[in-house]
Amino acid sequence: MLECHELSERLADCSRGSLSLGDFEDWFVRNSWNVHQLQDENLIHAVFAIEELLSAEADARIDNATLLRRFQQLAQLLDADRLCLKTGSISKSQQITVEWGASDGGQSQVTSMSVSVPETLELLHA
Repeated sequence: MLECHELSERLADCSRGSLSLGDFEDWFVRNSWNVHQLQDENLIHAVFAIEELLSAEADARIDNATLLRRFQQLAQLLDADRLCLKTGSISKSQQITVEWGASDGGQSQVTSMSVSVPETLELLHA
């Protein structure tokens, strides 16, 4: 059964180049096909976000470098103690800010990503 920490590790490995995109996709397809049966909403949203990113890269809506950068960002979000959920469509290219960090009021880390049409943005929340 797929778990957040394993998905995070594979995303990080792929973004660093220690796991090829093809090998990641093969692993991802084998391990995520029934994720909707799990009770982990964060994991379900992450899987759907990855499917959208892979689709966007296959359709040339984003390039490989952007895909790998988003994989790295998603891996960091999955590793965070507290995740933020926001689901919506971006109607034009714009800059967004994602915050994550410890839920105990500790210092949050901040990252920005640029999102372009017609990509759907899904960020996770606990």
